[in-house]
Amino acid sequence: LKPERVEQNEEERTSASTAETAEASTSAYAVSMLTLGAAVQSSVLTDTYVQENSTTDNSGSTRLYVRRHGNTQAERKSFLRFTELPALDSSDFVTQASIMLKPASPQDVYVCVYCRDVEDAWSASSVTFANQPQQGSLYQDYAVVMANSYAWKTYNVTGPARKWYLGTNHGVALESVKDGTSVMSFHSAEGTYSPYLVVNYASLAGLEGYYTYDSQSVGRAGTGSVNLANGNIVFAHSDTPLN
Repeated sequence: LKPERVEQNEEERTSASTAETAEASTSAYAVSMLTLGAAVQSSVLTDTYVQENSTTDNSGSTRLYVRRHGNTQAERKSFLRFTELPALDSSDFVTQASIMLKPASPQDVYVCVYCRDVEDAWSASSVTFANQPQQGSLYQDYAVVMANSYAWKTYNVTGPARKWYLGTNHGVALESVKDGTSVMSFHSAEGTYSPYLVVNYASLAGLEGYYTYDSQSVGRAGTGSVNLANGNIVFAHSDTPLN
């Protein structure tokens, strides 16, 4: 599947954190620091889940299972990684990235599912509970799946996504809280509703009104401006206008 450009105002494909900026511009160039900018998406990924009571088995299916171990229940954990990131220009900056997942088997009680950054390489065809990769110590985000709800859930993965674009992409892991009974599953890449990644971005090319610059004129040669936020330098030279 080829990544597609999508509009930011699609209700089910944006994070709740965009509510305050719903009326902001969604053009390719952000017009304020509150604007998330244009959005691109990808649904090209690899995923699987592992389970504690089968430590050497690889479990791939149309669902991604999560369950936190209790007194009698085995833990299940899911891993997913987007192998084809939405294309961005070198001057683009990721303002927000979100993974969208649709529940496949909601419970009759609410279930809280957490997302962690994965720090080591893994393969969907060989990862097991015993050899699972190291995960970050902090949760990146969480989502509460309400009782009997099939609503899409959003996970904010902005921090990890910025690393993915720099070349270190090991994806994320999903796990649930320790309750001993609740089993939760999402549709996988092989399921009816494949997970997808939405990346909002803004261009850092040129001069933008929401940045502060240190500028120095060199007369008729033009003006050099250094972006105090990221160190980029822009040199502007005015040509003679032609009608």
